[in-house]
Amino acid sequence: MAIRHNTGTVRAAATAIDARPSRTWSAGRRCAHAGCDTALSIYNKSSSCSVHEEARVYIQRGKRRSKRSQDRAA
Repeated sequence: MAIRHNTGTVRAAATAIDARPSRTWSAGRRCAHAGCDTALSIYNKSSSCSVHEEARVYIQRGKRRSKRSQDRAA
């Protein structure tokens, strides 16, 4: 949420005090696939780059719609 001041400047609101920092892994890692020299991000938990990583099933979860809104959309 942005906070507007009378001066016309915009400043971001403070984040939650109890927010945890993102988990990181060691820097300087490379993709484990033979012949791939891609540098891995410190935020990438995998030992492979996105090209060589095994495919995973992604289940998108979203806001459930009520029966009434589903009937209106149909």
